[in-house]
Amino acid sequence: MAMLKGTARDRLLAITVLWAVSLVWGTSFVAIKIAAERFDAVAIAAVRVGIAAACLVLFCLLKRETFYPKAGLLIRLVSIAIFGQIVPFVCLGIGGALASSGGLAVMMGFAPLATLLIGRLCVSGENWTTTKWIALLVGFSGLSLSVNGSISEWRTILETPTAELQGRLYALVAAVGYAFGAVMAKRVSGDIPPLATCAFTMLVSTAILGSIGIATGASIDSGDERTWIALVCLGVVNTAVAYGLYYRLIAFAGATFASLNNYLVPLVGLLAGYAILDERFGMGTMVGLVLVLCGILLFSRSVSAPALKARGETAPRRLPRNDI
Repeated sequence: MAMLKGTARDRLLAITVLWAVSLVWGTSFVAIKIAAERFDAVAIAAVRVGIAAACLVLFCLLKRETFYPKAGLLIRLVSIAIFGQIVPFVCLGIGGALASSGGLAVMMGFAPLATLLIGRLCVSGENWTTTKWIALLVGFSGLSLSVNGSISEWRTILETPTAELQGRLYALVAAVGYAFGAVMAKRVSGDIPPLATCAFTMLVSTAILGSIGIATGASIDSGDERTWIALVCLGVVNTAVAYGLYYRLIAFAGATFASLNNYLVPLVGLLAGYAILDERFGMGTMVGLVLVLCGILLFSRSVSAPALKARGETAPRRLPRNDI
């Protein structure tokens, strides 16, 4: 990973971007829930990536970021589009019609663990210390505690399957897809400019989802003003801006550190659902939030410069100040 102890300013910058990504992604579940009132899952995903692709291409033109992918990289980029965008977006669209926005957000807490396991299986050179494992455990414990009465709730749901359970299972598949996408994005982050990666994969996703939408007759014109506003915000803010920041964070701090946003996303999602959709959550959320923050800080302090030297890297990769 490229996250260094370095200066306090570097560390603060990484954590600030992590929070920014968490906020825009955390509020996306409210937008998905609103959009799902009138649009089907494929339509939501197709319009979402289409809008995001247009924004990201514009960002690339403004920053003059271009690339010409080789065959091997092209296959990886298409894989990122399929597993890191198409699968999660469609699954969340389906889940949005079944579960609460907070229920969808909570399931995103599985993404860091999935990223960890996939990273250890697929990426060589990952040095995991006891401190890192403890940090992830603390963060996951905080996530679990943030859902008050979660054990009894899940027993009831499993005994009598409900739409809420089905929606959360779709969100779980989305979390695993995000994990695959994060690991694969890390493997190409050194070869392709981050914004160009985002733009290209979103264009691929738009082409694929557009084709699926046409073949299945997905409707994109039946929404009212409220659902269209939610869908446009989902594409511009919750996808284009979020992915631009996220890929920068991966390039700067590594896939696993970037995936820690999934500890914050569930909490942000719960709060957004409460504030906007009047969804309820347990009081344990505040205690869970403290543990999540402790886990993130513990993890960020566990990574040092010698880890870079072991992988042949000689200098940190800073986030540019003119980021999106």
